[in-house]
Amino acid sequence: MRSLWDFHGGIHPDENKQQSLQQPLADAPLPKKVVLPLQQHIGAASEPIVQVGDKVKTGQCIAKADGFVSANIHASISGTVVAIDEQPIPHPSGMSDLCISIESDGLDQWVDLTPVTDWQTADTETLIQAIAKAGIVGLGGAGFPTAVKARTRERHAIDTLVINAAECEPYITADDISMQTYPEQIIIGAQILCQLVNPSSCLIGVEDNKSDAIKALQKAAQGTHIEVVVIPTKYPSGGEKQLIKILTGREVPSGGLPADIGVVCQNVGTTLAIAQAITLGQPLVSRVVTLTGNAFTRRQNLQVRLGTPIHELLAYAGYNAAIASRLVMGGPMMGFSLLSDQLPVVKTTNCILAPTAQEFPDPEPENPCIRCGMCEQACPAELLPQQLHWFAKAQEFEKAQLFNLFDCIECGACAYVCPSHIPLVQYYRFAKSEIRKESEEAKKAERAKIRFEQRQARLEREEAEKVAQREARMAAAAAATAAKKAAEASQSTNLDSATGTSAHNTAAAPLATASHAATSQLDEAALKKLKIQRAAAAVALKKAEKALTEAKDNGVDVETLNTLDQQLNAAQQKLNTIDQQLGKEISPAAATSSANATASLNAGAQAEHEKALKQAKIAAAASKAAVKKAEKALIHARENEGVEEISAKEQALVIAQNLAQKAAEKLEALNQAPVAASVAAPSQSASTVEANSSDTGQAEYEKALKQAKIAAAASKAAVKKAEKALIHARENEGAEEISAKEQALVIAQSLAQKAAEKLEALNQTPVAASVAAPSQPASTVEANSSAETGQAEYEKALKQAKIAAAASKAAVKKAEKALAQAQEKGDATEIDQCTDAVNSAKNKAEAAANKLKQLTEAKAAIVE
Repeated sequence: MRSLWDFHGGIHPDENKQQSLQQPLADAPLPKKVVLPLQQHIGAASEPIVQVGDKVKTGQCIAKADGFVSANIHASISGTVVAIDEQPIPHPSGMSDLCISIESDGLDQWVDLTPVTDWQTADTETLIQAIAKAGIVGLGGAGFPTAVKARTRERHAIDTLVINAAECEPYITADDISMQTYPEQIIIGAQILCQLVNPSSCLIGVEDNKSDAIKALQKAAQGTHIEVVVIPTKYPSGGEKQLIKILTGREVPSGGLPADIGVVCQNVGTTLAIAQAITLGQPLVSRVVTLTGNAFTRRQNLQVRLGTPIHELLAYAGYNAAIASRLVMGGPMMGFSLLSDQLPVVKTTNCILAPTAQEFPDPEPENPCIRCGMCEQACPAELLPQQLHWFAKAQEFEKAQLFNLFDCIECGACAYVCPSHIPLVQYYRFAKSEIRKESEEAKKAERAKIRFEQRQARLEREEAEKVAQREARMAAAAAATAAKKAAEASQSTNLDSATGTSAHNTAAAPLATASHAATSQLDEAALKKLKIQRAAAAVALKKAEKALTEAKDNGVDVETLNTLDQQLNAAQQKLNTIDQQLGKEISPAAATSSANATASLNAGAQAEHEKALKQAKIAAAASKAAVKKAEKALIHARENEGVEEISAKEQALVIAQNLAQKAAEKLEALNQAPVAASVAAPSQSASTVEANSSDTGQAEYEKALKQAKIAAAASKAAVKKAEKALIHARENEGAEEISAKEQALVIAQSLAQKAAEKLEALNQTPVAASVAAPSQPASTVEANSSAETGQAEYEKALKQAKIAAAASKAAVKKAEKALAQAQEKGDATEIDQCTDAVNSAKNKAEAAANKLKQLTEAKAAIVE
């Protein structure tokens, strides 16, 4: 006699199984319409392969498995596809899912079935493909695709196949009646599974309260290597891990699978479906369902087509809604209440339970845990249910995972014995769902981060490649121009020699040409190195600008912003230094003795300068357009959005203004010190150059004056809008909205004041005056430049201080709101954390306000 083991815990609830065993298995009436959800299994939902209006036959595949872990769906009746849409499905949450609806034609015409002939000699892949084609999943309740589970031998060494026929859940007798009705087919299904798994032993575990089923199976198993093992009745002996422990004495490790210890377990209903699919070619279109409970007048097991509406089964079984306390799908321990009787039967539906109020009275109100330890004694998974309950209730999900929450099989034994009537399983289900949700969100965030980093790396790589290609084209063009000029100079020298030039000069010409060629090669090597350094510096500058922008968007502290700003300035300075060196390399070499060669190099430098000047003008125009766009966005934000959005738009405007200022400075530098001026034709007088410079300065001044007037007018209009918004807020809105509008008005007034001061400064000291008269001393120019630079730096610092002050005020409000919410919850730990956050935010706000006050008071001194 085979030795048996016992598992920890377990309970003995009332069985109530005889209610549904008084009559033999019968076929349920053919439904008028079926609703077949595309997600009746674990894994990916099936993909529809029919359309509305299509005619289908019973057994026809209407949805294909979409992925490795998925299953086919077949028409359970013949008729017409009338809908493919979202409909409610049987689920504890009452959720909806995509379903295929078929209206019956009353004929029940089947497709041609193709069984596997001589399955005893068929290869493993043929059998697995037939099971997959039939759409078979675990019928014990899990719904895992059987074809995937049948491939376990490919990854693990299996020595034992267990057929789970315990059916320990009270009331349910679907497996019991199946074993009594189809014992031979169940044995065939077990033999097919043995052929797939190739175990050394095959055990069918049956509880000792199923005497008729045991006799039928033992008789059918005679002459085979399959052993029918009778086990004691105890709930939940039908749990996969518990049944394996009873039959083999092995324990499945925490977080592991039965295959890890050399065991594969299949439900007896699944085994029957496999036999019908292989020997008859019949796909999974129906299953045995128990209709039980005292609210039914006819309690028995029925062979039900999948997708049958539950209300049709209720009508057949004589359901009395007046005396029913609820409607349950599954058993009393692990089932769930149905919100409607319009839901369909699915592949994992094994029971419809309709108890009366006497059978299932309303649950007792939940009381505090008294730490009696009865739940721990009853837990078959050897967990600490009370600890898991506290962790789930406090939403301490990490601690719950440390206590092996996912080893819980949700059997309900702990809740059954709890004297405080705590619905423990509901807490565990909630914690599991939240953990899965957080895990999925973390995976999505990680995938998004990886995609973002890959995109940024790709953009930086492409930008560096573009810069290198552009520099290479520029170098090639300059080299071609220099070579052309050198060839012209060589021809000129040869011509001079032919017309009577001295033999000494003629002999010296090749030497000069050779010397120039060596110098050109040296210059080209240095030029290439500088261009590579410039490309790297440009990439570093973009990274610094990006870091500063992200920091401002995330609202970091002022010190960090200052550090990033310094890094940005250092990167810009490095790029400017390289640009200056690059300009020196391109300028004509003073060591060449040939006048024609010097002229050719001067022409090349002039071309480079003109190209750089053109690019600087384009950059300046683009940056001014960006400033205008940022100003419009800021105006729109002040009219329609909150303080945080306004702060973000102000930061964006500051960045755009900084970039525009740098572009303007670069353009001004190129205008004031053009390369061509240092190598200009001797016939051009200094007065002419000065006059041209004066005209350019006057044009730039007039343009700046026009822009200043436009900015002043726009800022005045913004002030008026802000004032109207504030008046409206004071009349109709609350304190927070009024405060936000007041801040918006202060910002608008500040911008208007700055625009007015800038306009006044341009009117008093036009740019043209500083470049018109050559007699103006250098000291005066330097003083004006210093004053303007100091004023610009002050304006920039003042704007950043105002942004920091506004952001810190918003942070204080946000922290105070979080504190109020924590106080409502009454969580002491959260209240302390929020209080610290409020104090920290207030300190930062006070520091930002002090800095802003200091800058405001020091304005006169900085201007002077």
